[in-house]
Amino acid sequence: MNQSNREAIIFNEVIDEWLASYQLGVKASSFARTEEIVEKYFRPTLGLLHIQSISTELCQKTIDQWVDLHSYARYSLFVNYLRRIFQFAMFKGIITKNPLMQVLVPVKKEEKNKPRLKFYTKAELQLFLSTILQHKQNDYLKSRDYMLFRLLAYSGCRIGELLALNWEDLNFTTTELSIHKTVTKSKRYYISPTPKTEKSQRIILLDKQTIDYLKDWQQKQQLYLQKRGFERANFLFTNGKNQFTINQAVTERYKIYQEAAQLEYIGLHGFRHTHASLLFEAGADYKDVQERLGHENIHTTMDIYTHLSKQRQYDTIERFSQYINN
Repeated sequence: MNQSNREAIIFNEVIDEWLASYQLGVKASSFARTEEIVEKYFRPTLGLLHIQSISTELCQKTIDQWVDLHSYARYSLFVNYLRRIFQFAMFKGIITKNPLMQVLVPVKKEEKNKPRLKFYTKAELQLFLSTILQHKQNDYLKSRDYMLFRLLAYSGCRIGELLALNWEDLNFTTTELSIHKTVTKSKRYYISPTPKTEKSQRIILLDKQTIDYLKDWQQKQQLYLQKRGFERANFLFTNGKNQFTINQAVTERYKIYQEAAQLEYIGLHGFRHTHASLLFEAGADYKDVQERLGHENIHTTMDIYTHLSKQRQYDTIERFSQYINN
């Protein structure tokens, strides 16, 4: 490619090529999220510029604007993708230097001291679940919502994993729950035959009381669906059309009970953190938690949850004190 041809190339053309290449190696849901970032944050500000005219200074100015509007986790993701696109352009011989290599990506001061995770304590979880049972609504919704949020908190499943479950994934005799797919979103919601990572494919055990609640829920769900002309439930948690429920619908149900219980908003993923926190307080080690949550490696578990449970820290120092004093 000669110099005049390189100078004529606009950034949108490089974006198009990079997206086409990127799409080949990722899931549809991952591509959809990345494409949304590109369309919303890259094309409007840089897309129509000739790529050779895009300087480090211009990129820094763009990043500074993102810093004012987004969290560190969010804008650092933007920078990562933008850097990869310019690196792709270097590989294609369109540019000779990546303007992103010398930019500064500031960390917001107020984020350095923020708690990394949101989760409920044992007492808060008990309050949340009891609020569902005491809420004024029909018995079917009450049973469904209680079972859904109990299973989130007692299994540590990601919400997408839980919503993709069929009754065939549960063995009532062995109390084993097989997790091997997930509800995800591209341009629409669909069941992905593979979960987030290879380690996410796992079998976990459920406690006896949760199994008893599941047996009761299965009967109620079956009666409800049969009255509506369905022979059997397609999923553990179904909508009115006997299809899987989507995340947003569950979030709306969560907000109802969270506000009624006057608890902090932790989001649906917060129930996964809650499960991990309570596992640690119950004495589980990092390896146990890694396997149950389906983390790719133990370092992920340690990085996320090292600081999670204050009670565990208190218990540790108390055991140390007793050992030394005795």
